[in-house]
Amino acid sequence: MTRGRAVTGVALIVLLASLGTVRLGQGPPAVRTSTVGSAPLALAVDGQTQRVFVANFASATVSMLDAGSGAVLATTAVISYPDTLAIATKPGRVFVASGVAPLNPDRVDVLDARSGRLLRSVAVGRGTHAVAVDEHRGHVFVANALDNSVSMVDARSDAVLRTIAVGPSPLAVTVDEHVGHAFVLNAGPSYNGYSSGYSTVDLLDTRSGAVLHTVSVGIGASALAVDARSGYAFVANSGDATVSMLDARTGTVVHTIAVGLHPDALAVDARSGHVFVANAYDGSVSMVEARSGRVLRTLAVALNPWSIAVDQRADRVLVSTGEELWPSATPGRVQVLDGRTGRRLRTVAVGLGPAALTVDERSGHVFVANSYGPPASPGSMSRLVAWSRQRLPAWGQQWLARLALPAHPSQGMAGSVSMLDVTR
Repeated sequence: MTRGRAVTGVALIVLLASLGTVRLGQGPPAVRTSTVGSAPLALAVDGQTQRVFVANFASATVSMLDAGSGAVLATTAVISYPDTLAIATKPGRVFVASGVAPLNPDRVDVLDARSGRLLRSVAVGRGTHAVAVDEHRGHVFVANALDNSVSMVDARSDAVLRTIAVGPSPLAVTVDEHVGHAFVLNAGPSYNGYSSGYSTVDLLDTRSGAVLHTVSVGIGASALAVDARSGYAFVANSGDATVSMLDARTGTVVHTIAVGLHPDALAVDARSGHVFVANAYDGSVSMVEARSGRVLRTLAVALNPWSIAVDQRADRVLVSTGEELWPSATPGRVQVLDGRTGRRLRTVAVGLGPAALTVDERSGHVFVANSYGPPASPGSMSRLVAWSRQRLPAWGQQWLARLALPAHPSQGMAGSVSMLDVTR
């Protein structure tokens, strides 16, 4: 069954505007929408080859697109449940990992960044994998959640150089090449799948892999990013609605910043000196001054923010948003913000369940992975849902709307990638 998702999205915006809650400026439509594999959940751009790579979770493939045209150039079979991508630009490698523990294979696939061809698989540790690259030293860091370890891999030979013991359940890793440090975010203790204590960050030397320092941050940390210009790293603590600000050289916590409910994603705009935090549970984005940690502005984005990226060249911040608390089969929108002021410039309609987005600064294109595909045309069920808005109470409308939505993206449901030009 299908649903008139575009109609629903417009109706929601009109309703909110009539209530005085939000005023959205409509932006230009997608330049192109390309069909990819099932449930695309991750994107990465290689600026050197001008290729965009898409991890298709349900079909166990990676699609390779041309960054200029958006055309699909190749599709490669990879490990099961791929949802993590990282690119080593100098050796021309794409590292593909899975974040589904314990079902994921204990390896990382390596693709050629020009052809998309599978080169080899690298055996690493067990569990959820996050990947980050240090281009300067030629090392790739792979977090292994079930082993409480990080594998340090040579970016050219793909050999595992060292396995490093870290804190409980490492879930994210990022690199500050300027100071030669890798930051490993450990989820910490959990009970029945929920965080039950403080998360930690391990500071590694990217040359040797040695653990230099370990520090406690907030509860239920979920994401981290580094601002090399200010010399600070930032950790989003979903469980206590804060962001921990760390000194990138020492790893010590210098500030704890109160933000919105359930901060789940963040990105650094080095050009403006701002950090943008997506607060999933209250539909807002916090703009933080990177040098002081001061919250400069909190912007209501009406819908729930899911992911965030920055176009440094245009000084634009892109936020994917939707109606649910996580990517679902509902119309998605990308909010375009001014990186200096945080002001919303426009809103662009994309596909269903935009789970990830990335920017190619050379072409000026923004790519959005729509995990449930492009907007569907109205069918009989969607007409029934539209009819219910004027005739049924709220609970009845919600019940019908849920019947029209698939429970999750399946292997037979093709996803899509929207290519936007937000400078127009």
